[in-house]
Amino acid sequence: MQQLDLVRLGLSVLAAVAPSVAGRVATDLFSRSRHTQKPVTAGAPLGAQVLPLRNGASVVKQAYVWGKGPTVLLVHGWGADSSSLYSMARPLSQQGFRVVAFDAPAHGASPGNLTTMTEFVTAVGGVMDELGELHAVVSHSLGGLATVAALSRDLGRQPRHLILLSVPTNLPELMEGFAANHLRLKPSVLPYMRGELLRRNGVPVEHWDIRTLGPVLRVPTLIIHDVEDSMVSFRQAELIHQVFAGRSHVEPTRGLGHRNILLDAEVRKRILHFVRAAEAAA
Repeated sequence: MQQLDLVRLGLSVLAAVAPSVAGRVATDLFSRSRHTQKPVTAGAPLGAQVLPLRNGASVVKQAYVWGKGPTVLLVHGWGADSSSLYSMARPLSQQGFRVVAFDAPAHGASPGNLTTMTEFVTAVGGVMDELGELHAVVSHSLGGLATVAALSRDLGRQPRHLILLSVPTNLPELMEGFAANHLRLKPSVLPYMRGELLRRNGVPVEHWDIRTLGPVLRVPTLIIHDVEDSMVSFRQAELIHQVFAGRSHVEPTRGLGHRNILLDAEVRKRILHFVRAAEAAA
């Protein structure tokens, strides 16, 4: 029996006798950012410089910087780290942009292996505050939801342009899918997971939803999403586009899935074209 099967069996038994405890354990698994406590090496990646961060509201202590010019911030997804976006850093810096990436709480070089959306969003907002004026933000997956949430908290942070790659619309659907499909939990455990996430985040899990957070933003947005993404369906891109109607457009890809979209040369070209056109317009 594989480890995941053992976890599913254990949670099934626990849910029958102590559903609240099963909810806490399931929430730990859902909130896990990696399977080890050990962070990656904190040194700067090739071609980058370390930028110390002084913002006291964030547990993120440093970022990585390539090049000079208008600032483009890269925000990675949950369970990834800044290295997932390095393929975009050099092309953007070669086009005259200052590119900044960082590791969110409990990701990459940041300590720990559990975090919350509140901590993630606070970190994104803290980095934005430290960087000041932003030409563009490029966000992947759940990092895109965190980015929209951080921008909605403070409309003074607005970048000139926003790029969302494979971004889910909301957190509740991800939680429910994780519980049902990954852990094979019965729906009766979900209320306990919601209660535990409320306790940890300070807001209901339903708070994290671009459909309610996004309408206040007035940022021209490029949405790139693969039609064959098995982790975050293409329908999510269409829903986000509806929220940003009149100030966004969707560019689909095919055959890249959820992660390889970050490595595709054509996707990088689309992003470069978008941010360069934005620079020319500015």
